[in-house]
Amino acid sequence: MEKIIFYQPIEKSDALDSQSGTVIRPRELKKAFVGSGYEVFDINGNIKHRIKEASLILKEHNINYIYVESANIPMSISNRKHWKVGLLSDIRIFYKASKKMKIGIFYRDAHWRYKNFLSSVGIFKGCLLKILFYIEYICIKKVF
Repeated sequence: MEKIIFYQPIEKSDALDSQSGTVIRPRELKKAFVGSGYEVFDINGNIKHRIKEASLILKEHNINYIYVESANIPMSISNRKHWKVGLLSDIRIFYKASKKMKIGIFYRDAHWRYKNFLSSVGIFKGCLLKILFYIEYICIKKVF
């Protein structure tokens, strides 16, 4: 049986609307992977937990693929309250794994690329987010 890591750089919350695409798409994709005969390893949570889980699973199992469901914020600040920052922690895991297996990412919500982004979130916050998004985007292009 082929094995896949389903990687979500978010902390799951009961407060998420179960009818939103953010919830429905990953749920249906996981069902499809299982229905296609894959053993699915679900990784989500805060940065420290994701890195620990990914390292453990990659060490103990012969993983064939990693599927990454991106968040609408940079992975490096995807912890609750956006702190502690794990700059490129997720990307390092993907880079190491990419030497041995195929990795795919569903990159969504690139709203930071639009002209009105800074005015919609504020100049200071927007500039910081854009820097983090660009760093992440450049690194993702190199890995994937």
